[in-house]
Amino acid sequence: MEQNVIIANKYNIIKNLGEGSFGQLYVGKNIYTDEKVAIKLEDKRENAKEMLRHEASIYRILHGIKQIPAMRNFGKEGHFNYLVMDLLDESLEDRKERMGPLSTSEVIKIALELIIIFEQIHNRGIVHRDVKPQNFLIDKKEQINIIDFGLSRAYIDDNYDHIPKKLGRSLIGTVRYASLNVHEGITYSRRDDLESLGYVLIYLLTDHLPWQGIKAKDKTTKYEKIYICKKGYNSRCLCEDLPPEFEAYIEYTRSLGFTEKPNYDYLKNLFINLRRLFPT
Repeated sequence: MEQNVIIANKYNIIKNLGEGSFGQLYVGKNIYTDEKVAIKLEDKRENAKEMLRHEASIYRILHGIKQIPAMRNFGKEGHFNYLVMDLLDESLEDRKERMGPLSTSEVIKIALELIIIFEQIHNRGIVHRDVKPQNFLIDKKEQINIIDFGLSRAYIDDNYDHIPKKLGRSLIGTVRYASLNVHEGITYSRRDDLESLGYVLIYLLTDHLPWQGIKAKDKTTKYEKIYICKKGYNSRCLCEDLPPEFEAYIEYTRSLGFTEKPNYDYLKNLFINLRRLFPT
């Protein structure tokens, strides 16, 4: 879509930020207040499932959780669905690219903030399903915000029961950070968000995961090779030379059952205790 197009009669598109999971992402500006916002656009002719409508429904469910950007508006403009949100600063991936591996104290702070946010998301009956550094944005207060709920789903049904475990599911999310259970085709649940977060934390701290850079002739073969490599690294090998709390985190999240409620306090306390050795 061209720049200077008006959305919802008050948001002017001023710059393309790139492509998201479903459609294009833009910087926009409120023509009455000059406040900048983020605008997602989805061409309904190219996406019959209208995933942006689904994402808007997830934001409504999560409304009020701190460090999840507020949805300003959702609607239709011609052939497009639009979603208007708060505009935030750089992602954790951007920061790591700019500054290199993050310090242990920084990663501890990130871990504590994200475990708290995931606990609140899970308490609303939702799993994110695409945990990666690009989906964690830093605001002006240096707090971490979670974005991009296009792949998110409810893990409880209309009767407030946990959804059943199914096998043979396609891999969902970003393969680098996918949990072992998701690789194995098992339905996504709370444990998978948290295991993926563990891989993100290790990546931010070390700038590398052992299965990065694996090459293959096609995507299926590549995913299989990544899974074999990932499964071959137990928590001790994966977290070698890191504080033992990281090993404990990976070991615990990999041990969780499909419907089991994670012990968020245990995971938070791992990093609270570690913070005493690495004060900011």
